[in-house]
Order: sequence, then C-alpha cells, then structure tokens
Amino acid sequence: MAKPGSLYPLPVQTVFNHPGYVNLPAAGRGMLLSLLENYWRGGCRWFPSDGLQQSQLARAHLRSWSLHKTAILEIFAAARPELDAYHARREAAHKGLVNAQAAATSTQRLNALRENTARAQGRRLDLASAGMTPRREPNATPRPI
Repeated sequence: MAKPGSLYPLPVQTVFNHPGYVNLPAAGRGMLLSLLENYWRGGCRWFPSDGLQQSQLARAHLRSWSLHKTAILEIFAAARPELDAYHARREAAHKGLVNAQAAATSTQRLNALRENTARAQGRRLDLASAGMTPRREPNATPRPI
C-alpha cells in the first residue's frame, strides 16, 4: 500500500462518464462519492452488502438512500472493476519498488561488510606495520635488513 497517510489517485473517469452519474442530483452524487471514497481508503477490500451499512457509509438518511440506491449501486458496480484493477496494479508496482529497494540496500550492506572485512584482514596480514618480521624457512637465505 502507499505510504501511511497518502493514497493513490482515485480513477473517476468511469464514474464521471456513466450516464447515471450525470442524472443524479447533488445528494446522490455526494452519496456515491462517499461510497467510492470509503471503498478506496479501505484498499478496495470490502464493501457492505447490507443496505443499512451502505447508507451509513454514504452518509445518507435512509429515505434519501432509498430514493437513489439503485442508481448509485449501478454506477458503483460499473466503476468497481476499474478501481480494483488500478489499485492492484499500483500495489504490485509499489511492492516491486520496495523489493528492489531492499535488494539494493542489502547489496550495499554486503559490499560494505566485504570491504570492512578485507580492510581488517589486510591490517592483520600487514606484519611489517605491526613491527613483526615473518618467520623464515630453515633453508631460506636471510633477507638484508
């Protein structure tokens, strides 16, 4: 999902082009947009089947809801597949970015660890800087000092 507090843009082209939307009065449009907003903010996961819950999400009086319910639910049903598909695409893209970022971060950490380990081993192997001379084999000729 998007960062906490932010939402993906809501695709409304299908809703605005629907002939039923054009014929809705302002109250009906408000109810529809409230339903869309609630569905979108919920991550396109849940929509109530109960008329009372739908009216509560639409922020409507039962009388107003019963007048416009059929048209609103028809428009919502027409827009829902587009909302679901768009949301799924955005989530998949976001998930891919998160995975790529995690892979890049772990690669950077691994490279830093390798570099630090190589430096530490180099310090350990650099005996001359530690004031030590390496042992010679018994038959080796002495090195000039």
